[in-house]
Amino acid sequence: MKRIGPRDDDESGIACDRRTFLVGGGALALGGLLGSNALGTPSDRGPWPETEEFVVGFSSTVSDVAAAAYAAVPDAVDVRHSNETIGYATVSLPSVSERVRDGALEAIAATDVVEYVEPNASLHASVVPNDSEYGRQSAPQQVGCETAWETTVGSEDVSVAVVDQGVQYDHPDLEGATGEAGANFVGSGDDPSPADADERHGTHVAGIAAGATDNGVGTAGISDCSLLTARALGGNGQGSLSNIVDGIQWAADAGADVINVSFGAPQHYETLSSACEYALEQGALLVGAAGNKGSETVDFPAAYEDVVAVAALDGDGIASYSNVGQAIDVAAPGTDLLSTVPWDDYARISGTSMAAPVVAGVAGLALSAHPDLSPLELREHLLATATNLGLDETRQGVGRVDAAAAVETAPSPDGANGDATGE
Repeated sequence: MKRIGPRDDDESGIACDRRTFLVGGGALALGGLLGSNALGTPSDRGPWPETEEFVVGFSSTVSDVAAAAYAAVPDAVDVRHSNETIGYATVSLPSVSERVRDGALEAIAATDVVEYVEPNASLHASVVPNDSEYGRQSAPQQVGCETAWETTVGSEDVSVAVVDQGVQYDHPDLEGATGEAGANFVGSGDDPSPADADERHGTHVAGIAAGATDNGVGTAGISDCSLLTARALGGNGQGSLSNIVDGIQWAADAGADVINVSFGAPQHYETLSSACEYALEQGALLVGAAGNKGSETVDFPAAYEDVVAVAALDGDGIASYSNVGQAIDVAAPGTDLLSTVPWDDYARISGTSMAAPVVAGVAGLALSAHPDLSPLELREHLLATATNLGLDETRQGVGRVDAAAAVETAPSPDGANGDATGE
């Protein structure tokens, strides 16, 4: 069912094969321009890239990405940042004509150790704001959490990471789940807290996946698993490709069992795909939001084979705002979900961003009950135990995620549960 998406040519006409040159142009050079290479630090990095910033991906044979980047780019091109684990560097071109810029990028792409060059694009949070009044929660009930919680509310040995906006980790409903502050990849400083009360997307997502349950305070999260937070999106809900990739890598290296990625872009990026593959190799299952344009195409990274793509439900039907398509794996409640927001507050928000952490939380519950599952086995278990809603597979995937079945059903060795409700 799952399709990775355009590999040869995406919808923007950008080629994506080896040593890809993502901007057309003649073989010109930056000769005569002034400038010098300078490696940027995290404090230099905003939530979105400058117009002339590009990501250069290097061959796995390269042992020193930063050095390779300096060698591959003309003197007038700044090397802003490098990631030795994922194997990329971001470079910034000076203000030059389009022809000169294209020629420089072509020269970089032609270097033997360079696999691809692509824009350091902005990805956006998958959220549909809604100012509905506070009310009773519905998502935990809809996915069978009450039954699942009789067996487990989630183990602190299982960690769910939220790569998103800043998270108020000392919120009364979150402080027990976060052992430490997390990591910040936007702007200066190490604190991953939101910049202000309007930066609420990350805190809302975190509260859905891992807010405290049965603590007499506020809302109940889907799981009581440990929470890791990486601030990779800024206050406007956007984040640069490089910051997001670094956030995913950090979460994987920090030992996350499940990584929630409630953001997306309409096209494939090699660097983003590499980060998702890396996270899976490190033992993390990624769960992603399908997107909120009501289109027939799922956003990336959810569309990747390595990521569980989640459509949003409104009742028992697919929400009008939810993207759908062949890449959809499962569906989950995403409309008017009540959860945590800064500061120490609660609000209702709708979107596939809200549906994804429901699935991430259920994944945490399932892994708490069945701790020997690998990421791919956990994925198959979630799909095998989902409840078929009778909708087309391009809309619901296999159906609505089911916490009760995921916890109570013994996983099959081959990942196909004979007594699952979703088959």
